[in-house]
Amino acid sequence: MDTILQAFDHSGSSLAKFFSDLLTSPNYQAHSLASQLLEHSLENLLNVLSSPGPTSQGMRNWALSLAETVYTSQMALLSHKSGGFHFNVRKVTEEQIEKFSIKEMVTDTV
Repeated sequence: MDTILQAFDHSGSSLAKFFSDLLTSPNYQAHSLASQLLEHSLENLLNVLSSPGPTSQGMRNWALSLAETVYTSQMALLSHKSGGFHFNVRKVTEEQIEKFSIKEMVTDTV
């Protein structure tokens, strides 16, 4: 481990750049370390980063931001007219709001 850390220090590179290049550069996509990380170790790495310690808050913030981005995108798609769930809020009646059922809407789409 010390040898690897010294190599990073000597090269002026960082662990973050190493992982970024390993996972995104076409030059390394076929490398066994990239495949191993993606196929077997990614979940373990994410668990380590999110476990209590100096990286847990950053991981939590990243995960929440990612979830917000995904959910916002999905809501935008669902609320578009072509999604079939669009309604004009200015014309909705109290009866329509009271009769609305999210469970029924999900059942109708499945």
